[in-house]
Amino acid sequence: MKKTITIIIAVVCTVLLFAGCRQSFYASHNVSVEADNFNVYRRVTVFNTRTDTVLLQLEALASISVDSDNDLTIIYQTDKDKYRKAYVHLSDEVTYVVEDIGTGSEVDDFRYQITFLPKKIMSGSLFDVEMEVD
Repeated sequence: MKKTITIIIAVVCTVLLFAGCRQSFYASHNVSVEADNFNVYRRVTVFNTRTDTVLLQLEALASISVDSDNDLTIIYQTDKDKYRKAYVHLSDEVTYVVEDIGTGSEVDDFRYQITFLPKKIMSGSLFDVEMEVD
């Protein structure tokens, strides 16, 4: 009889233990699905851990993934049915943080902002482009 009661108590405790995990699992899954459907406004920050330098910061309705080559892929929405894609190679010294910052009433759904921050890129010839307008 004692063995049966012990088994019942063990089963009840196990069920209660896993019940708490299930809610967080489903919440995490639901947030990921919403983000992949471009319903979550996010801030993605890529930084160099050795130099403490922020390399890139992007704020947009965005979906992220990391492939087998350790490339961070960011797909972000710029307008209704318009998207852009950015790649960042991750390494031992380059990592990223993603914040879900929501879509408040003051945020335009199609607003996006991407910022490259290293001074070397900003001062280089990368942005020195001449255009002729007819």
